[in-house]
Amino acid sequence: MRVAVGVDAYRITVVNAHGRGDVILPLAPGHSFSPAWSPDATRIAFVSARLDRSRPEVWVMNADGTARHRLTRKGDDPSWSPDGRTIAFTRSSTLYEMGADGSGKRLLTRNAIDPTWAPDGRSLAFVRAIAPGCAGSRRLQPRCQKSYEIYVMRADGSRQRRLTHNRFYESHPDWSPTGASIAYSGTSSVFVMNADGSKQHRLASGLDACCPSWSPDGMRIVFDVQDAYLYTMSADGSGRRLLYPHNGPCQCGEPTWSRR
Repeated sequence: MRVAVGVDAYRITVVNAHGRGDVILPLAPGHSFSPAWSPDATRIAFVSARLDRSRPEVWVMNADGTARHRLTRKGDDPSWSPDGRTIAFTRSSTLYEMGADGSGKRLLTRNAIDPTWAPDGRSLAFVRAIAPGCAGSRRLQPRCQKSYEIYVMRADGSRQRRLTHNRFYESHPDWSPTGASIAYSGTSSVFVMNADGSKQHRLASGLDACCPSWSPDGMRIVFDVQDAYLYTMSADGSGRRLLYPHNGPCQCGEPTWSRR
């Protein structure tokens, strides 16, 4: 089991499940962030952009950083389908899917970011801005800070349903390996809820915690704190421990745990 993370100068780094053996992968054109493992853990989709992130593009590479190539001219938030054949991504806050080779792009829904596939491949969770005038903006403007909610829909874009009604700034949903739960970020905390939106509760608070990702066995969750440290905790929020780095803060965040 390995964790990929955007770190220092927006490079992709891979560490083992104990936070050791970090390998900084070769730098793609621009700065690299938002890594996403393929289901078989042989490839990593990621986003590359200039420092100002004015034109993000979705790329893919082998797990060792070789064979890098671009899939989109503009895109963000890549997420692999469980069968590895499809990648969901966003472009200007519109959610698309495409083949893993970048072919066959198809619009799924508008006003959506942060897509994540359910383990059975039948559904996608995503984040939508609900306040007027906030769609298409990731900026934390005062009137938009509480406008992002988590939705779920079928893989074809139909039967969309809102799961959260907290009016927090919610983001980065991630399905548990069984598909029974969804972890997500909200108001500098990590939350978890049942896949139908019930039993929402906070796991990590007061830490400026973000971007949870489940371990393959569903027993632990990795998350970042203040874009400077990675921590893991048990699925119930107990047993919190520092994962990476062990020698002081770094610019690191958006961890994703390989499914193998």
